[in-house]
Amino acid sequence: MDRNVEMFMQIQRSLLQNRVIVQPAIYLRPEIDKISTVKLKDIVKRHLGIVVEKPSEATHVVFPQPNAREEGANILHME
Repeated sequence: MDRNVEMFMQIQRSLLQNRVIVQPAIYLRPEIDKISTVKLKDIVKRHLGIVVEKPSEATHVVFPQPNAREEGANILHME
């Protein structure tokens, strides 16, 4: 691994341990289709987040994409 990447990973770990930054806790709404859920879980893992089981434990809540007929269909909704 590149030394610069190692250094940034160590900085991130240190910031997380000292609670300077918070690890993202993501709640995926059950209405999200299974294929999207798998993809989203992979994205969360790559960004060092965790997927939680309850919305009350989450720092972010991901909603399913609204129907194309609804206004704002291209917007990702997050709380």
